[in-house]
Amino acid sequence: MKKLAFLFIVAVSAATFAQTKFEITLKNNTAAEAKTKDQLERLISSYDLSKWIFTRKIEIDEKATPHSHPVLTLSARHLKDDDLLISTFVHEQIHWHFVINDKLTDEALKDLKVMFPKVPDKGPEGALSRISRRPRALRRVESETGDGILDDGSLHLDL
Repeated sequence: MKKLAFLFIVAVSAATFAQTKFEITLKNNTAAEAKTKDQLERLISSYDLSKWIFTRKIEIDEKATPHSHPVLTLSARHLKDDDLLISTFVHEQIHWHFVINDKLTDEALKDLKVMFPKVPDKGPEGALSRISRRPRALRRVESETGDGILDDGSLHLDL
């Protein structure tokens, strides 16, 4: 349990890494991708996301499904919904957190296996692979403990 708690403390302490420049590229250089980039930059400057930032390299690809690796990639499908774009952005950032802290993640997962011996491995509750299921389980615990609320309380990220 201590390892699980420590993992979340590490996530919160990332504040010093956060509000510097991002490298945001457009895969197809379309108008929708450019608008999504502008939207994301506006949201990043509007909210203190510092404790949720683990990579600064982002690609906008209107044809892609959002994913975290090898480069955090967002689609252009949330142009009319700021909450969905920012929650997708933070969701993919959390994947980076678990990779960066892989040893702590593995230790926390050992605790989770004791706490939750059955983890769904098929949709809609489960992940697409064994590897992506690990961080998903940790995000679920974080969400259920209420730690998914931003400092100003204005946005709850249900990861």
